[in-house]
Amino acid sequence: MVITFYNTKGGTCKTSLATAYSYLYNFPILTNDTLNHVYQDQELLGTRIYKLGVNKSSLNPAIFKSNKNLICDLSSSMSVLDSKIPAILRKTDILVIPTLTDNNSLLATATTLKLVQKYVKNIHIIVSRIENSKDLLYAKEYFKHLNLPIYAVKKTRLFHRLSQDGQELFNQIHNTNGEWQLKQTLKEIALVFEEISNV
Repeated sequence: MVITFYNTKGGTCKTSLATAYSYLYNFPILTNDTLNHVYQDQELLGTRIYKLGVNKSSLNPAIFKSNKNLICDLSSSMSVLDSKIPAILRKTDILVIPTLTDNNSLLATATTLKLVQKYVKNIHIIVSRIENSKDLLYAKEYFKHLNLPIYAVKKTRLFHRLSQDGQELFNQIHNTNGEWQLKQTLKEIALVFEEISNV
């Protein structure tokens, strides 16, 4: 199964969600976000990371053949017109478009949807950093005409730190309350991912 996280806007939690999925289900990651500090240390995440160079003009199909399951984290810094992005989208089983609830993020998500719908049919929206139910209702109202599944991930520091610190985060939390909060955060995210994967 190939699950791709993509939005043309940066800062929508693409990497946080992609690394959380990889951490929970032990999927390797393919990314074009080679400058992202998260992907500089493979041991940090405890998984295989494939990096697409900006200068490479084509996608190596062996990556998809050798990995039954794969997470693709596509950086917003590259246009969907880049030949590698449509090639990845064509191989994608499930596309997750993370968004925030500010107007710029919602508008960018709508633009992203227009760009990707010709490549992928199984599309899900995750509204990230939800602070209250009004935020989620606002996003659902904004996208109601699209008839797409929309999920929410609450705003927590631990969720953001998971993508920054990877497995090391467990070693850094030295109290029972912190460990419990991290496990609760992962449990909530896992429920969203299970719904997406089983649709």
